Amino acid sequence: MNAHALVQSRIVAALEALQHEGALPPGLDFAATEVAPPREAAHGELASNAAMVLAKPARLPPRAIAEKLAAKLSAAPDIDTVATTAGTTVDTAQRDTVYQQFQQFLNASGPFIPLVQPPSNIVTATSVTGAAYNPIWTVDLGVIGAK
Repeated sequence: MNAHALVQSRIVAALEALQHEGALPPGLDFAATEVAPPREAAHGELASNAAMVLAKPARLPPRAIAEKLAAKLSAAPDIDTVATTAGTTVDTAQRDTVYQQFQQFLNASGPFIPLVQPPSNIVTATSVTGAAYNPIWTVDLGVIGAK
């Protein structure tokens, strides 16, 4: 299962839960919802059209659906409890243990994909400006200039 399919399955599960709780009307068809990269990279890694697709048949504003969906997707009481405990524990050894448990919860529940970032060197003359390393792309050619 790829990241898109994993996130899509979680969104559909959250929508079904909202329907079961009565927060969304029954009979909605989730088949037209999808997960894809957003049109603008600044908007994150993945986006879903669920709120827009379901707004008309649900007779709800898209923002209301999106807020309910976001709350449902972020609700993880076990992870929240561990995070709160980690942040309030005074004993350093105990806090380290709880933070490790928190990280394990995040690793198990999140759609994380390990990526390899190869090392790279950037060498420029002193007259070159804007040649800064970026983890997404090696050098942003749009900001390179000369003194």
